[in-house]
Amino acid sequence: MTAEVAIMNQHALIFAADSATTVTHWIKGKQEVRYFKGANKLFQLSDVHPVGLMIFGSAGLHSVPWEIIVKDFRAHLGTESSDSISGYRERFFRFVEGHSALFPDEMKQRLFLENATMAAFFNARMLKEDESVKQAEGQDQVNCYLNKLTELEADVARLEVPVPLTPEDIEAAVAAHAVEITRRIREEIGPEYVIDLGSAPRLADVSIRAAMKRHDLFLGESGIVIGGYGQKDYFPSFEAYKCRGFLERHFIAIPEENPATITNEIPAIIRPFATTSMINTFRLGISPDVHQNVDDATRKCLTDFAARIAERIEHEGDIPGIEQMVEDALQEHRKEWFSQSFSSHHSPMARVIASLPVAEMAALAKSLIELQSLKERVTKPSESVGGPIDVAAISKHDGFIWIERKHYFRPELNPRFFTRRYGATH
Repeated sequence: MTAEVAIMNQHALIFAADSATTVTHWIKGKQEVRYFKGANKLFQLSDVHPVGLMIFGSAGLHSVPWEIIVKDFRAHLGTESSDSISGYRERFFRFVEGHSALFPDEMKQRLFLENATMAAFFNARMLKEDESVKQAEGQDQVNCYLNKLTELEADVARLEVPVPLTPEDIEAAVAAHAVEITRRIREEIGPEYVIDLGSAPRLADVSIRAAMKRHDLFLGESGIVIGGYGQKDYFPSFEAYKCRGFLERHFIAIPEENPATITNEIPAIIRPFATTSMINTFRLGISPDVHQNVDDATRKCLTDFAARIAERIEHEGDIPGIEQMVEDALQEHRKEWFSQSFSSHHSPMARVIASLPVAEMAALAKSLIELQSLKERVTKPSESVGGPIDVAAISKHDGFIWIERKHYFRPELNPRFFTRRYGATH
């Protein structure tokens, strides 16, 4: 886990990130979790232009650390620039997608076969453990299993093809990998989970399609935030993406939210990423989990109140339309109290942030991460947010400036490191 925040006004964009990272291993069927407090999640994306990048979620892409990818891209980019942040984002993702040294074709194929095999295993187990299949015996069980497989095929066929894939991409994947996945179903998954091995080709086909259409179930996920200024920008902006990596030959990166851009009409923006409860409490007046608890409690109280009224007037049977009336009342209640909370917290804070100097915005960003870290430390058995906090300010003319930055070495003992960096960028 991690906690990060982006704050910007017309002066600059501030990125702040903690240093905690979680590593999970499975040992003899048991999950073992370790926490470390030295991860780098905030990077300068260009040596000469005002643009930076934050990561959250997985610290690597298919076991390759993002830090290596980002620094290699920075060297590749050199002094080249883009007119907008979208241009830098397109360049970065295109660089990752075409990096054959870090992500060769054979690795992409191996990863896809592993995902499709996992999908086949899940599907086979789901079919076998279906209650109607479990209760049947002999040929009736086989027939029931095949009927359930037909239902699964129909369910997967109804799923939409996710962007950026096309129906042709899915058919190409089936044609390329069906034979190998069929072999793995017969030899690796086997009769322990597959009741009718004669159906292995059908199971392979539907599993490949499921792995393509529901790649969110089988691929890892990293959050990527790219922000700063393009050459033609006068105010900062940032874009956030869910990066799931390679699916066969396709690189999957999905926008998490709409791009955030400072304009004359929108002079300030604050947005948290990953672990967000305390930062959202600060900016909205209430955290999302408390908001949900209020909704759930209000819905239950309204339903119970309606039942008591029905009992008092001796009404028998269900109250017509009660569920919709409760939802309508809940919407009105939510609009009334949340709009007041929002207007008394977010709106005044946005006005203040719009006028903050860069140093004050940086201090605010660091304080918000510290607040989230404190909450995690006193309320959770393990600290999934914490460690040194990195803070960077990105402005149009001053560029990318480190406000707080950790090193894994003592800077005073390594002057040659800074000499090399100075020589590389000037």
